[in-house]
Formats: sequence, structure tokens, C-alpha cells
Amino acid sequence: MSKRKKVASVMFTGTAATALVGAGIQPAAAAQSDWTITPGGSGITGHNTTDAVLTVSTGTGPISLVCPASTVDATATLNNTNGAPPVQLGTIDTATFGTSSNPCSLFGLGVVATLDNAIPLNATAFPSGGVTQGSLGPNINATITGTNFSCNMHVTGTTIAGNYNNGTGVLAVNPAGSRTLHIDEVSGCLGLFQVSNNAGFQADFTVDPKQTISHES
Repeated sequence: MSKRKKVASVMFTGTAATALVGAGIQPAAAAQSDWTITPGGSGITGHNTTDAVLTVSTGTGPISLVCPASTVDATATLNNTNGAPPVQLGTIDTATFGTSSNPCSLFGLGVVATLDNAIPLNATAFPSGGVTQGSLGPNINATITGTNFSCNMHVTGTTIAGNYNNGTGVLAVNPAGSRTLHIDEVSGCLGLFQVSNNAGFQADFTVDPKQTISHES
């Protein structure tokens, strides 16, 4: 390239950049995250402060598996991001429901459960009054096992609604009690459940450290 063409190229590039900035258009590399999560990051924990309940619709009526307060342990990762709702803010990485020594209960019999895979945490609306409406999912999968009787069951589904409150630091999972999950495998479990039974999971989790979710338009 000749010296004259190099000078012309530099002048054109500089003029174009100035025009973009003047028009309020920032280069992609300078873009800022409009969703801010503080402190965010990995290793965030959650523990149920209320009974965590899986309610299954059966032919004889609803049946509940109950995990008392502080028997559900979850870990999560949250990160700053960009975009209009729905937008993924992070993931629930792991979750365990009860232990062999402190299990959840099905009619007084012990059951434990684990989340089979990480699931997305999404914001479905902009924060309002410090509360962010959201959802968990898709691709929800959990395995339930009896601790002192024969029971193996798999629960799956797409999404569960929820919301997070900046002030209280509480993630409310499925406050409406909707049954958006279903059983796709079952063996034993007192013969109470059938494949295709609908189910809903409901609980409140205290998040540690407490997070603040904000959005700048």
C-alpha cells in the first residue's frame, strides 16, 4: 500500500469511529453488562428455610415428599450479563435433598434426591422493587431413592417459576405451587406413583452470600 493510501485509510477509520461515538454507538469491545449481580461468582450456596415439598398428582390424590428446613443444599454460579428478558443469569450447579442420616420423608419413610445436571437460572422480567421474576430450567432432572425401603424414581421437566428478593436474600421457587414436572421412571415407592404423574416442587432458599441483582437500561 502506498503512503498516500495508508494515510487515507487511517483518516477514514478515525472519522468512522468518531461518527459512531457521536451517534451514541459504542464499539462492541467497550460494551458494559447491563445486568449486574453483586457479589456473584461461583460457590454460592442455598439452603431451604421452609419445608421443600415435591407434590405428585396421583389417581388417588396429591402425595407429598417433604424435606424439612435445612435439609436441601444447593450451589450456584451467577454472572453479569447483557440482554432483555428472558436472559440467563447463571446456573444451579448441584443440589442434594436430604442425607441418609437426615432424609426427606414419604409417609415417614426416608427418601433422598439429587439434581442430575446443572440447570439455568433465568430472569424473565426486569427487577421491580428489588424483586427479580425468573425461572429455573430447562432440562430439569432429579433422581429420588428410598433410604429404608425400595424406591427409585426419576422426575423431569422444562421450567419452574421463581423469584429472587434482594432485600431478604431469598429465592422463592414455585411460589404458586404449579405442577410443571412429571415422573418418567418409577420402581417400588409403595406403588404410589405412575409414569406421567405430574409433580410440582416448592421451597424458599436463603442465598449465601446474599446477592443483589440490578439492571441498567
